[in-house]
Amino acid sequence: MSSRQTESGLTLIEMLVSLVIFSFVGIASFSMLNTLIQVQTRSEGRLETVARIDRALSVFSLDFAQADPSALQLQNSQLSTLTAPDQRHQYDLRETAFLRSIGPSFGDQVDLEQPLLLNVQGVEFSVLDPFNTWQTTWPVEGVPPAPRAVRVNIELDQNRTVSRIVQLSQIVLP
Repeated sequence: MSSRQTESGLTLIEMLVSLVIFSFVGIASFSMLNTLIQVQTRSEGRLETVARIDRALSVFSLDFAQADPSALQLQNSQLSTLTAPDQRHQYDLRETAFLRSIGPSFGDQVDLEQPLLLNVQGVEFSVLDPFNTWQTTWPVEGVPPAPRAVRVNIELDQNRTVSRIVQLSQIVLP
């Protein structure tokens, strides 16, 4: 028989090497999990921003798709129109909020203001006239009062601008 007996078990060095390997695997798993959580958090924030922008542009599109084109006005960076015989919708930028105001077309009643987007740097409106020229004020003298479309450009920050063009109905339903 040999002087060393065959025993099953691990030596101290084998045990230390396996602990080091397991700790490296644990650290790598933790850092990968942390990275995934950070990416998910950033993605959720971006998706929420995109959803807010989409909601604001959808409201804008619906209002002007139902609007009376002959009642359209664009003055001093405020775009307004009538969507019903007695209801006026107005869009403008106040401080850093893209606002929608709903009110009566007559009288001094208080408007309902709805902030559609916050932290907006700038808003530009334009109206497409019957000659396919974008106008920054409306109505324009000498141009038939039948606008074809409205456009909004919303500057979110220095690198991001979103736009929406809405074709106006040429038939106004009662």
